[in-house]
Amino acid sequence: MTKIAVQRKSNIPLILMMFGIVMFGLVILYSVSGPAGYAKSVHDSAYYLKRQILWTVVGLVVALIISFIPVNFFKHPVIFFTAYCMSLGLAIAVKLFGSEINGAKRWILIGTWEFQPSELCKIGLIVALAGYREYIVKLRAQGKLQAKTGKSQAWNHAFFDFIIPVAACLLVDVFILFEPHFSCFLIIGVVVFVCTLNSGAGIRAWFLGGLSILLVGIILGAAYIAINPNFRKNFAHVYQRINVFAATSGDEEVEVTEDDTRQVTNAHN
Repeated sequence: MTKIAVQRKSNIPLILMMFGIVMFGLVILYSVSGPAGYAKSVHDSAYYLKRQILWTVVGLVVALIISFIPVNFFKHPVIFFTAYCMSLGLAIAVKLFGSEINGAKRWILIGTWEFQPSELCKIGLIVALAGYREYIVKLRAQGKLQAKTGKSQAWNHAFFDFIIPVAACLLVDVFILFEPHFSCFLIIGVVVFVCTLNSGAGIRAWFLGGLSILLVGIILGAAYIAINPNFRKNFAHVYQRINVFAATSGDEEVEVTEDDTRQVTNAHN
């Protein structure tokens, strides 16, 4: 019996880039958490750094294990549908059962362990988008999603290639926005945009699908703001950051305290 050797190729540039990002993150973490760590744990300024290094090692081990899973495993409909349901379920669960800290529900507390579900949502949505796109391409190759006329074909591609995947991801993203977690909302929005951009969807699908989602989003957003008097209060931290940026950019009309601008000022120095 002839044995077929399976060659495993590593993407060295990607690995080096990830290593650089991790190291940069650790340096930044130590620079901003040193005083807090010194006050928290027997005068050890590296308290948070050591804890982060531990979880970084755990993450690298998990990543190594996952790298041995065949890519075809993630293409199965059960897998990418489960990944999406997990993301949506976590986004809803943290809003309903999450621990409120500083006016935001971004964490779920299990015993003494606290984790942020939005981080898992980022990974889950990437798996879901990639798997869904592979499944749609496979169905089209089998002739199961073909439209008869040019006009219906354009809407067919817009609906299956853009509207369904993007709207499904935006549903998760909106729940994250309402935690509120504006920075993660923006990150997931960029991730969804890049994944869709690389999915091979046509220009017509982008135009028709994007216009449809934009119109629905404007209507629902305006309705939400109109019926929710606490909208500005829920996102006060976002307005504050905008004011801080304006103040440090030379706008003297914006009033902020010295404590508000400390981080930006230190970064400039």
